[in-house]
Amino acid sequence: MSLYQQLGSEESWERYSEIAYKIECKDFEEFMEKYGPTTNPKAFARFTSLWYAYVALGDLVYNGTFSVEQAYLLVADMPIRMWDKWGEIIIELREYIGSPYGYTVFEYLVSELKKLSDNNQKIEYLEKMKQATTNT
Repeated sequence: MSLYQQLGSEESWERYSEIAYKIECKDFEEFMEKYGPTTNPKAFARFTSLWYAYVALGDLVYNGTFSVEQAYLLVADMPIRMWDKWGEIIIELREYIGSPYGYTVFEYLVSELKKLSDNNQKIEYLEKMKQATTNT
């Protein structure tokens, strides 16, 4: 399944809505109790498969395969919203699974998307895309 298919599928949007807006956890312990890999593997897979899609996209941006503007067109502010809500838990999860670099390119993607927003580059890029589509 391509990244486009994975992020654009109905199931992915449903999962994103559930994780971004419906599910709440006050801390890592509660997360592990309710959604951890040993207590609730199916729920854990719902979280990590979405987060991993952002890892894949972040890797493409980091390696120059995608520009951050292209990434924005694909996912908008979704990774930012997701990291703002779950970032602390993801960082603790790194320690738990013994992978200090786990999800770091997800974090990188968020950093780059925030820079894009902070510098108004997003608006400039979207204007260029709009002009390009109206001139064809």
